[in-house]
Amino acid sequence: MSQRPLWQRTFFTLASAFVAALVVLIPINPRWQPYPGRDSGVFLYSGWRILAGEVPYRDLWDHKPPVIFYIDALGLWLGNGSRWGVWVLELLALVAAVLFSYRFLSQVVSKQAALVAVLCWLAALPFMLEGGNLTTEYTLPLQFAALMLFTDVVGRVKSSRQWFLIGLLGGVAFLTKQSAAGLWLSMGIYLVLTRNWQHRSRQFAIESTAFLLGIALPIILTALYFGRHDALSELWNAAFRYNALYVNNPWQSRIGNLIRSRHLFSSGFLLPLAGLGFMTMWRPQIQRDSRANAVVHLALILIPIEISLILLSGRGYSHYFITTLPVLSLCAAVGWQTVADLIARFVRPELYRRTVTASLMTIIVVGTLWGMPSMRLDWPRSEPQRVISYVRQHSSEADSVLLVGAETWVNFSARRVSPSRFTYQYPLWFPYYAHEADILQFLNDVVAEEPKLIFDTQGQPEHFLRFSIQTDATEARRTELLADYEKAGSINGWDVYHRTDANP
Repeated sequence: MSQRPLWQRTFFTLASAFVAALVVLIPINPRWQPYPGRDSGVFLYSGWRILAGEVPYRDLWDHKPPVIFYIDALGLWLGNGSRWGVWVLELLALVAAVLFSYRFLSQVVSKQAALVAVLCWLAALPFMLEGGNLTTEYTLPLQFAALMLFTDVVGRVKSSRQWFLIGLLGGVAFLTKQSAAGLWLSMGIYLVLTRNWQHRSRQFAIESTAFLLGIALPIILTALYFGRHDALSELWNAAFRYNALYVNNPWQSRIGNLIRSRHLFSSGFLLPLAGLGFMTMWRPQIQRDSRANAVVHLALILIPIEISLILLSGRGYSHYFITTLPVLSLCAAVGWQTVADLIARFVRPELYRRTVTASLMTIIVVGTLWGMPSMRLDWPRSEPQRVISYVRQHSSEADSVLLVGAETWVNFSARRVSPSRFTYQYPLWFPYYAHEADILQFLNDVVAEEPKLIFDTQGQPEHFLRFSIQTDATEARRTELLADYEKAGSINGWDVYHRTDANP
């Protein structure tokens, strides 16, 4: 049978990747899920304010690296202020991840095994999305692209350009989510070990220099940009110093989070196949292929690093585990290749192909449908529409609204600015991070901006507007602030305060 023309194969591949990504993301499109989650709400609010001329960290506090804010700003700009623009960027990122992962895996195993592995990680992804628009979604295509380039450079003598591109992807990934850098750390270790083992010191010097320059370039450009806008120290303080304290959890809690994460991989066959692949990586068929052999060695370095980074985070959030999908998909591809080689001994090729096709469809459809309920956000403390309607009814677009707690999604959804750069106040409650000056800055900003409404989303009146440090100065400012407000009622457990000189 003659092979189909290149354009037909390209079109089919692109269309298949698009449909697969669409199936995964359509349950969290803005029409079906009209309000964002907490983290996504912060990113969207930041993107909205960036379009208004504000600068992250200086004008907007958050402890994520900066790339996610500008992704959301781009999406909102493309969508004319609508979340649909951001959702389209999510879709494009996932399509890219599918294409890169298939290309990477098909260089290591058969195309059928690569396709099975891609569909396995796609079926697991819905359990990890938590409403979508999260940092690890956007690092996924960067990881797969880096692995694709890595397989291309194996065995090449002149590969400095590819190593520079790999490093460049790593720098962007680091500025999106620091813990996603595990793959590039593994590649650096791989370079050191293999080139020294092969006694190729000159090649190692060239490749490692290109690799490090690629990583450094986006980081340097980012530092220059925020330095120019007087926000570099605030970036360091929020995205690095705060995170160093944020991950300081007991090891028992970290290991417990890792064990409990097994339900995230219960869809399809990703984890069982990955386990089988891990145990059969040293098969002669794998070792004889130079690319497969190199990737297997990289995976053996990467697996403990990924586990360590997840343990280091100290948190069990589902989307943290998205960074493990590339290495798990590699192991799953090897596992399926092992199964396929065994089946091929006993089953006719035609029947084998039909069985593979049916298995693929079952994995993606059943796995994704099973995961859909976990993708929808729960709102246990408030009904979003009631809150947004109340804010819009009792304030104008020119007014600021303060949410005491971590509900920045209300500011974004109602298009009401926060009176302070601390749109959520977790850092002010965080021991060993906040200083009296930070708390006074927050209280001074609120007093100066005179928000029309204040919501207490914490449900602890005795701690309302009290933070980790309480001094005579902070208490005096708090008293002055509260003197201008009176409680007007509550909405689903959130106390609402109006300014006494404002008409509700």
